[in-house]
This record gives sequence, C-alpha cells and structure tokens, in this order.
Amino acid sequence: MNVCEAKCVEGASCGTGKVCDAGGECISGCFIDGDVYPADAENPENACEKCDPANPGWSPALLKACGGGGYFCDGTGQCVNTARITASGNHTCALTPERGIVCWEYNLNGQLGLGNTQNQTSPKDVQSISLLSGVAAISAGTAHTCAISAAGEAHCWGLNTNGRLGNGDQIQQSIPVKVAATMGSVVSISAGDAHSCAVTAAGVAMCWGLNTTGRLGDGTATQRLTPVEVHVTSTEIVDNAQAIAAGFGHSCALLKTGRVMCWGRAELGQLGNGTMPAESRLAVEVNGLTDAIAIAAGAHHTCVVTRGGVVKCWGYNNYGQLGAAANDKTNRAIPWEVSGLTDAVAVTAGTNHTCAYTSDGTSKCWGYNQYGKLGDNTIVDKQVPAQVWNTPTGTTAIAAGTNHTCAIVSGIARCWGYNGYGNLGTNTTGSGNVTQPQTVVGW
Repeated sequence: MNVCEAKCVEGASCGTGKVCDAGGECISGCFIDGDVYPADAENPENACEKCDPANPGWSPALLKACGGGGYFCDGTGQCVNTARITASGNHTCALTPERGIVCWEYNLNGQLGLGNTQNQTSPKDVQSISLLSGVAAISAGTAHTCAISAAGEAHCWGLNTNGRLGNGDQIQQSIPVKVAATMGSVVSISAGDAHSCAVTAAGVAMCWGLNTTGRLGDGTATQRLTPVEVHVTSTEIVDNAQAIAAGFGHSCALLKTGRVMCWGRAELGQLGNGTMPAESRLAVEVNGLTDAIAIAAGAHHTCVVTRGGVVKCWGYNNYGQLGAAANDKTNRAIPWEVSGLTDAVAVTAGTNHTCAYTSDGTSKCWGYNQYGKLGDNTIVDKQVPAQVWNTPTGTTAIAAGTNHTCAIVSGIARCWGYNGYGNLGTNTTGSGNVTQPQTVVGW
C-alpha cells in the first residue's frame, strides 16, 4: 500500500513569513481575509500588509488584497476604488459589475469605444474582447480613454494624434487597443489632454503622446508614440510611484513614500515646487508633501488627499478651484490646504472645479459653477467646498469633467451640470443648467 505524504492546509502558517497555498505547497507569503497572497519578489515585507487606517496608501499586497489597480487603502482602513467612474471634456465612462466598461456622451473620435463615432445619451458597452475578463481602472482624457485590464494590461482608444494611445501609430481607434507591450503590467493609468501616463507594477512612471511643455517628463519636447520613462535627471527615473495623474500640459506621480513628483507646464504653479517657470521637462518634487495617499490632476491644477483626510491643492485658481478660502482666487505654487475639509477619502479635479467625498460618503465640490457642475442647486462659483445637493451619504466614487460631474452614490451613477451632448447619461440632451444630481439610466 502506498502512503501519500500529507501536504499543508491552504492558509495555514508553515514557518516565519510562509503560508500554505491552494496546492498544499509552503510558499513565501501570507493569508489575508481568506486568501493566500504570495510575497512580492521586490518587496517581500509587503506581503502580509493589510488595509490599515494607520498605514494608508498602496503596496503590492494591498493591490491584490483590495482587488485591482484602481484601489488604495484609505485613512479609514477601507479599500477604495477611485477609478470606478471618470469624466472629461464631453464624455464619461464607468465600471459596472455586470457590464464591464460603459461610456456615454460625445463620440466624434471614437472615445466611447463602441466601434463607431455616434454620440450616446445613455451608457453603452465598450467593445473589447481583451477587457471582458475584467477591468481594474479607467480614465477619460479630452478625446481619448484608457483602462487597465484585470491582468494589468493597458488599453486606450479614441483620438490618436501625437500617439496618445501609445500603440505606436497615430491612427484613431474606436475600440480599445493595447498600449505597447514595452511597458509591461501597470497598476495606475491617466488620460490627459493629448498625452497619457501610467505606473508599472515595478513602480516606474511612464508617459506617451504630445510632449510640448515637457509633459512626458523624459527631458525632451519630442512626441512619443509609445511609453517612455519619466526622468528626474538624465540618468535617474521615477521608479517608486504608486499612482499617476495627467493634466492638460503637466503630469504628477504619487510615490509610495507619500511624496509627489510633477513635470511639464509650470507657469501657473502646476508643479507645486514653489516656482513658476514656463515648464520643466524633468520631474521635480512638490514642496512639503510626505503623506499623500491619492492624487488627481485638473487642466492646470493638482490635488492630493493626505493620510489624515486633508486635501491639498496647487496651481491655477482663477475660479477658486484650489478651495483655499472664500473669495481667494490666487494661484499657488505650493500645496495649499482646502478649507474646512478634514475627512476626505478621494479627490477629483476637473478643468476649473474640484470635488471630493468624505468618510461618511458626503460629496463636496468647489470652483467654477457654470451649468451647475458643483451640484449645490446654484450656479454661483464657490471658493470653498459646498455639499452636493441630495448626497448626504453613500458616495463611493466621484469624477469631475470640464462642465459636468458624476458620482457613484449608493451604488447608482448620478451626474449634474452641462448636458448638451447627453453628458448626464439620462437619455436626454439640453444646454440648460442642471444643478442637482440626476440618475444615469441603466442603474
């Protein structure tokens, strides 16, 4: 009679820093919330890290434990996906558990990913076999869109002038195409105006597309049809990033240390390093930030959420989008604390307005209020946060576009502001002011 050697039981500890996997083998890693996570080869000390309110941010283990590239650990100890909904100039996309990616609004350049260029006034399914297995994050640019698949692959679609899709040519695409494979697996992606940026699984910041003002950060002004590494010096690259944000002419990366690096257009204070030169073609460090856990870039301003729930912004402030104080429209070249906001979970930056939601699920917006995009039932600009009408709790994601804003509230997508192209997803169009959240059809 043959006697089989007994294997270990899945999830059981089998030595210091080791755990039993599903096949009964003892591996380096640990058991988190019912699942086995192998140790990250580059950062094995992160393998057993959990989403702890005392240690928010990102790590390789948290990426797996939270479930995808759009997630980070917030200051309340919750896994938060800030990439569930995204808005730009005139199109919006969202992640749904049943349908994958859905997009709506303006579609002249195929930015909705439907295989055509017809505008849509309600959500339609993005056509992509390669994204059917799941999507971790999505980002809408001015006329293009990018996403990360569950496998960590970057895909983009829409207008491709200057190579903003990153696939090696400048041909417009109305369905998702893979970004050049040289980048490998990615954990964060951001579509800007005419460029895109991403962070690889190894923490390397990379950008592609138009490079005027040095927005790609490779030390040149040369457009790139495929991803290039962001540089700090001619020999040093940004290789410790966890998230990235692309604005109109500038870009910023959030590092795993809580610090932030920015590059590109700078004359309005977009880089946050205390100076206002015309541009910087290399990444520079933002002044005074050591505890940022989330980042967002608007057209010409940038904001972060800090570990304690405070939001800080810098750059252009023509409508009070920095949220510094009542009647304050002064540009800032260093991070400035948003007035009265101390328990933020996530922040989003539009062209000239900014929004955030707090730990109790309340949505707040400030800045330019044309078309009612702040959602506070007025069209009056606000230089400090104003609560979005009828969203007392339940917000789990928020996205500011150019003239409209959308959020996920109690699991339902709701939008407000301009609706000229069907921006609000209500199966209607109209150029009037929509100052309160409207429910997107299909939710």
